[in-house]
Amino acid sequence: MSETTYLKLFKHDNPSTNTNQFDVDKALNDNWDKVDDFAVDVNEKIQEIEGNIAEQGQDIDYVKEELKTEINELQKDIQANSIIEETEQAKSLYIDDATDSRGNLTVIGNVEQETSETGVNKFNLGEDKQTQIGLEVTLDKSRVIINGTSTGSGYLWKYDDNKSTSLKFIGKFKAGTYKWFHVINSGNFSGDGAFALYIRNENGDSLATISSTNPSKTVRTITLEEDSNLYVNVFVNSANMIFNNLEILFQLQDNSVETIEYEEFIPNKPSVEYPSKINCLGNNKNELHMQETEYVRNGVTITQKESSLLLDGKTTSSANILAGTHVDIGSFKAGKYTFKIRTKGEFERPANTDFALSVREKTDTSVICANITALDLQNKKDSGTFELEEDKDLVIRFFTNAPDIIFSNYEMFLKIEPGETATSYSPYGQGSTEIKFVKKNLYNKENYIENITINTDGTIVEDSNFKIIKIPVIPNTTYTLSRSPVEGSSANIVYGITDKEPSVNISCTYNILYSTETEKQITTTEKTKYICIRGIKSDGDNPLFVNMQLEQKNSKTEFEEYQEEKIILDIQQEMLTGDYFDLDRKKEIHTWEKYEIAGNENWSIFGTGTDNYFYQFTIKDKLNKINEDIFPLSNYYKGASVATANAEKGIFVTINGTIRIREEKEETIEQFKAKLQELYNAGNPIEIWYKLAETIELDLTEAQIKALEQLNKLRFYKNVNNIFTLEDIALLQATYSVDLKSYINANKEN
Repeated sequence: MSETTYLKLFKHDNPSTNTNQFDVDKALNDNWDKVDDFAVDVNEKIQEIEGNIAEQGQDIDYVKEELKTEINELQKDIQANSIIEETEQAKSLYIDDATDSRGNLTVIGNVEQETSETGVNKFNLGEDKQTQIGLEVTLDKSRVIINGTSTGSGYLWKYDDNKSTSLKFIGKFKAGTYKWFHVINSGNFSGDGAFALYIRNENGDSLATISSTNPSKTVRTITLEEDSNLYVNVFVNSANMIFNNLEILFQLQDNSVETIEYEEFIPNKPSVEYPSKINCLGNNKNELHMQETEYVRNGVTITQKESSLLLDGKTTSSANILAGTHVDIGSFKAGKYTFKIRTKGEFERPANTDFALSVREKTDTSVICANITALDLQNKKDSGTFELEEDKDLVIRFFTNAPDIIFSNYEMFLKIEPGETATSYSPYGQGSTEIKFVKKNLYNKENYIENITINTDGTIVEDSNFKIIKIPVIPNTTYTLSRSPVEGSSANIVYGITDKEPSVNISCTYNILYSTETEKQITTTEKTKYICIRGIKSDGDNPLFVNMQLEQKNSKTEFEEYQEEKIILDIQQEMLTGDYFDLDRKKEIHTWEKYEIAGNENWSIFGTGTDNYFYQFTIKDKLNKINEDIFPLSNYYKGASVATANAEKGIFVTINGTIRIREEKEETIEQFKAKLQELYNAGNPIEIWYKLAETIELDLTEAQIKALEQLNKLRFYKNVNNIFTLEDIALLQATYSVDLKSYINANKEN
């Protein structure tokens, strides 16, 4: 043992080579006494400074409060010890050895995109479900499922592509020779008739036929003299053919592939046929925008800001509470949206009264897109989804159905964002990420989803009593769900894992923690995003809520109440890999830039023939140099490097800002531009993200500075911390002080 220089703390010299026994208990006890003595000295010196300030006649009240706070923080930080740990960058962090001291959390840009390459199987029917001649047919890429009894002869699907109402497109194929076969995977059929499957060309000519009388893996060969679009149809030749969940798997592969083993069709993503969304930090931008003003309406003072309403007062009647009945909130492109309300302050309403905030079409305000009531908010239903079939101007309406509804500085933060998932609030034109810090127990009984429940067979349905509690979790990890036994209870707890946002539109594989059991282990998969637990809305004495705990452990530990802290960080511009915040300089740093192709650019064809060419245009007034060594990202094309442009299809960006797209050549440049304009006008433009050689720096907003300062001096929970973002996209990295006893004991065991 020896002592440190300043605090004279005991330490173990050269622990890796020193064989002398180190007295852990003596070191800890004596060290804490020395730290406490040092804290007393610091406190006395600060009090002396306060006295000097007072003698000089200065007002020390403010300084005194600041110093007291700093003394408390200093004492805790001194006690923390000098062992500092930094985690890896990850979307979710699990820390089990932290002290109750300050550390910091860094939020880093991130990008995710679903990508895939088409494999051996080129046969693709898309996704569809139809009922023809009494038969229900489900199409899922290379898979067909048939159910029912045929009412007569006919084709199994309709598809109007101006060629034939019975053809289904399966892909565009290069000239060459292909093998086609099928596999009867499950189910059966019976009856006196038969059915036949045909591959046809654009003229409807049959190129290959497989009959129901042919055994599985009967191979047919197709030779194409030129590049061709291929189609398929199925003909049933008789009534009273009975299909019992008959599943047929199809495969079309290059003739050079010798094996005839079925492989599921994999889409080529991203591509024009299969675009793939680019998800990045901050792309959940708020598109709702109002004019800022203040007025009194129906007895209530309204402060109307860009994306929030502040209400104060008591309603005098049932009436619209906003000026002009409806307030403009902007123009929105066709697509799916989520409307969300976050509230602050209080309201009181007499029995049988209500208010409603609704999103409506401006041209016909009787058309309600989304509607959220006071009762919804009290039941924690604070969001709703809607879809626009075409571009629309929207408004909001706030209606109270009775007098004497009291608003006490009640603020409603409003957000409309693309997609069907509500995320954290952000100001107009900005995205956000909500960072959550949770102690050991991840189970929060208040965090249920309205009107959703799960049957024990895994199906999800709407229900007025049962709810789903969803909990974000880490993939490939074991969790333990536990509870204290309840005498006389027969309640079982249904739980499961899912890789999708839980809703009534999906089903999952679920399991049960029976009333006779106190714990069960749940292991997540590579794609798992949530653990879902069935709960009951009531906060009464229900056995499901007695000492329930979900923790990242292989077995249960001592129960702790749920405890959390949340911080919302606004994002001014989407942040991709390498983008970050610089709090010292108060900057949001971007290393990527986005361009949306409208189709009206000055496109030209570069190159000759059908193979060695590009469609290209140069971005005008380019201020930032482009780093062409980093592949660009696109929702419709795979990024590629300029160096390999002659060998690969995809999208390229040159250093001088020239965007090049290499794909199948259209007949004219006008035809290519028309396709681009059609995508843009439909609200699904081609996006290109390219890496910059010089960064873009945005000044942080006051809200961002406040949130980042909180993250920069974050106080961690003692021992276990679960840290994640509800948007599930940002990368997080924590720096924290390690608990000395946990550290020493862990090293002793090793």
